[in-house]
Amino acid sequence: MKKIGIGESDFKGLMVRDNYYIDKTMYIKHIIDNESRVILITRPRRFGKTLNMSTLKYYFDCTQKDSKELFKGLKILDQEEKYTSKLGYYPVIYVTLKDAGIMNYNLMIMQLKTIEDTIKNAKKQIEEKGYEANLKEKGYTNITKIVFAFRGKEVKMEVY
Repeated sequence: MKKIGIGESDFKGLMVRDNYYIDKTMYIKHIIDNESRVILITRPRRFGKTLNMSTLKYYFDCTQKDSKELFKGLKILDQEEKYTSKLGYYPVIYVTLKDAGIMNYNLMIMQLKTIEDTIKNAKKQIEEKGYEANLKEKGYTNITKIVFAFRGKEVKMEVY
């Protein structure tokens, strides 16, 4: 029997536990069709922003091996190849401030350091493969440019 995943903001968690999910995956199609370099998604508190960002992460991220299974039966996979070919296509840097609970300055600094660590970890993975020196010679110093050069694909960066 399906359950309601109250407070669940991780798309994969909802799908793996077979919780009820209202299919909002068609917004992925709108994002692909939107040619803006930046998309601002605003909603009131508790309106599913983190779940939507998590859904985007699992759809676009090339490191997610089981993405197709997660989206099985959802509307986005019924679309033409222009949209389905983007499943698992991009490197994604996913940063969330959802659990920051910033009550004071010190907590805010700790959260920002966590975000910095996430970005450093992505860069470290590139360095470990020996690509960084070569990329810096070519002028790639910004993390999104480095990942683009490394993967040969546009980077989807989600900060919310």
